[in-house]
Amino acid sequence: MIASTPHPGVRHVTTYRCTPSIIRPSGGTPCIVRSSGGAPCIIRPSGGARAYVVTRASTPNSLLSQPLALEMLSIAWPTLLSLACDPMASLVDTAWIGRMPSGAASIASVGVALSICNTLTKLLNNPLLSVSTSLIATAVGEDVRARQVSPCDNDISQRTPIGPASRHACTTALGLALCFGLFQTALLSGPLAPRLVTSFTGLPVESALSQAALGFLFFRGLGAPITTLLLITQGIFRGLGDAKTPLRSTVTANLINIILDPLLIFGVAWGIRGAAVATVAGQAIALAGLLYSLRLQLARCPPPPSSSSSSSSTLGSADARHPLDVFRFVKSTVLLLVRTVSVLGCFALATSIATRNGAVAGATHQICIQIWLATSLTADAVAVGAQTLLARAIGSGDTTQANEIVRIAQQFSLLLGVGLTLVMAFATATNLLPVLFTLDPATRSMVRWLLPVVAGTQLLNALAFTWDGILFGVNGFKYSPLLMALSAGPALLLMSTALETSSVTSALTITWSGLALLMLLRFLTIYTLYLVRLGPFRTLYPGS
Repeated sequence: MIASTPHPGVRHVTTYRCTPSIIRPSGGTPCIVRSSGGAPCIIRPSGGARAYVVTRASTPNSLLSQPLALEMLSIAWPTLLSLACDPMASLVDTAWIGRMPSGAASIASVGVALSICNTLTKLLNNPLLSVSTSLIATAVGEDVRARQVSPCDNDISQRTPIGPASRHACTTALGLALCFGLFQTALLSGPLAPRLVTSFTGLPVESALSQAALGFLFFRGLGAPITTLLLITQGIFRGLGDAKTPLRSTVTANLINIILDPLLIFGVAWGIRGAAVATVAGQAIALAGLLYSLRLQLARCPPPPSSSSSSSSTLGSADARHPLDVFRFVKSTVLLLVRTVSVLGCFALATSIATRNGAVAGATHQICIQIWLATSLTADAVAVGAQTLLARAIGSGDTTQANEIVRIAQQFSLLLGVGLTLVMAFATATNLLPVLFTLDPATRSMVRWLLPVVAGTQLLNALAFTWDGILFGVNGFKYSPLLMALSAGPALLLMSTALETSSVTSALTITWSGLALLMLLRFLTIYTLYLVRLGPFRTLYPGS
């Protein structure tokens, strides 16, 4: 038995017997790492060469002084920048295409093509992205547990332990991404493409706009496997706890696209087809760099632990089952696809109601919804950070750390919601946003009137997106379609009443009240399950 005198502020002292390959203090100097609960640990050599005393300090009071909070931010801020950069390719394409002689017609045709591509991304790629991030982070946690890492050695921000489960999850995600990409190639570049275009435009396939859109779609369709693989590989890195590498790949793809656009659109005279080729080329080069980096990570995969060593783990033996297979990936992705349909239905109805009330109402709604989506990116980034860390903790069986992550994510969502509300209130009071987005006096006036409503939804947005991330972090994918249906149903009923009013302001008020209700119910349905410890949240309380 090894004794130790607690230092000032130390909550308790625990002794772990570890191999030198796990914890290596040099020359007796204390080695400070993070404990399973997020508090710092001090590791000192004591006694034999394989025995160390681990002291866990008290949890810091300040949110930003907690290691788990800092690690969550280290994932969130690069993710935010990546999400903000993602639309850049489309913006750059639109800017250069607008300089063509047939600028308006070309922009309209590209707009149709991009709408089709974005719809497929929301329905197929984004669900697979969320599933891949969660299941790979869970696999990382399983590898931590299987390798018998002590609670104070679980510092994946410094050393991601790639193991058999992580390798299997990565290869599964990449294989499915390739399949999803090839499916999109068949849709966008195959015989069904004309039908897709006509369904979006309402124009005959022989029209100039439809033909231009088909030309753009053909090349984007050929590059669909690259686009999907790039997106899912970024999710893989986030699942491994690395959000900076995906950010670099996003910046690389956009820079190459910016360089190639004028060369291919005007220099080679490929027109809008050149814009599509430039986008795919940038994504292909970025993907090559990402796959090379991932290959280097997977090359460090250690051999599976022997059964004898697993039985002596301080955290329990490795789980014999292997749930991270193709079926689980596909099932979870399909469930999120059904959930996405409910969300898209709410936004489609909101847009339809706004456009039915005239051009000014439609423009007002479009401006406000774009502002709303832009501010939501920050909440989405925090959700990705919470999702990654929570899934990793669940995989490692560390429920103490999992509950700490939920607590920190809640604090971040509240701070973020209040902060965004204040920012939007300032922008509304200074009349900055209406002037920035439109020159039409009538639209400016209506935007100014609607912005306080948008500002009032910011806290709800932050809570809803963050708790979505928490739900995905505990792998609650099978509950997501039902919870979203319970949220979208009342919101759709409320918004449908706007179809019966003849007042433009009343229609927009009801529409945005419906969107606010959607966000409120998204938060409450998940939070209620958490409070009563039901569904996927039972894993956070194994003794209850």
